[in-house]
Amino acid sequence: MNIDKVIDIKDCKRGYVLRGITNHHVKIENGKPIKGHFMVFYDSIDGFDFQGAMITSKDYNGKNAPMQEEHFFIKNNSEEYFKVTFNNSHMVNAKLHKFYDMGEFIFVGLLTPNGVTFMEELISDLPLITWEKYLNNNI
Repeated sequence: MNIDKVIDIKDCKRGYVLRGITNHHVKIENGKPIKGHFMVFYDSIDGFDFQGAMITSKDYNGKNAPMQEEHFFIKNNSEEYFKVTFNNSHMVNAKLHKFYDMGEFIFVGLLTPNGVTFMEELISDLPLITWEKYLNNNI
């Protein structure tokens, strides 16, 4: 798999870390750079939409689950470095619906088997929701 290249959702596997092209532009709010979050592919819904987990660097009042360095591969089989590895990473406690019309995604990282298990234990039994609904329920 080519790092930092657009990936077809049909080709994604559980544990692929993705960056949305449309929602990952840096914006400035209150003098601080704000950018979108990385998504981890969980399962396809219909070959276009998918279920995923969000990675953030914030704990947010103890609601996000802290990840560990062992949850991320650093390099691929060709010894190329992934763009996304552990960096005070937390996983949002939600199984999120990512819609096809949100735009394309770029492959930027990969969870290890331990990382995939961590994600499965966190979100497998959760209902599928949109980010907006998650925010409404948790803010």
